[in-house]
Amino acid sequence: MTTLHSNVTVDNHAEVLAITEAELKAAEEVHDRLKAAFEGRTAPRSEAETDPAIVSGIRRRTTPTQAKRADAKFDLDIKAYNAYQAAERRHQMLRTRVERLRESAPVPYTEEELRTANAVRTDDGWFRLIKVNRVTVAVDAGFPWPHPVKRERVLEVRRTEAAG
Repeated sequence: MTTLHSNVTVDNHAEVLAITEAELKAAEEVHDRLKAAFEGRTAPRSEAETDPAIVSGIRRRTTPTQAKRADAKFDLDIKAYNAYQAAERRHQMLRTRVERLRESAPVPYTEEELRTANAVRTDDGWFRLIKVNRVTVAVDAGFPWPHPVKRERVLEVRRTEAAG
């Protein structure tokens, strides 16, 4: 699995989106398979599992073998549930990541546009641009000092007349 957080640049955005979409498709297949397996495990198979005596309040004694079988079935049901929940979380995370990548595509910019800009967007959001260096840009991130951001993480630049 490739971790893609904070690795999105103008140059690799399409590649990151394609990788994430492929991972989403694979995660969706795993999610659907584990959901079907979990629902198949927990669905009642016989009338013994839906014993009407339970509803009426009659208590039936179980043998030690029946108790062991019931415990083993419960353990397998819990394993299936945990696997399904993990697949559900991964599927949701990847779906959110794909939506975020689609809505915030980077905008190519030139060196001159970067030098005259006063706001930059990274994958963390918009920041006021303070200084442009050879490898980094310094932004106002709310600290008392300028926060350095590598140039490859800059996704978009803007020049606003009001700040200017």
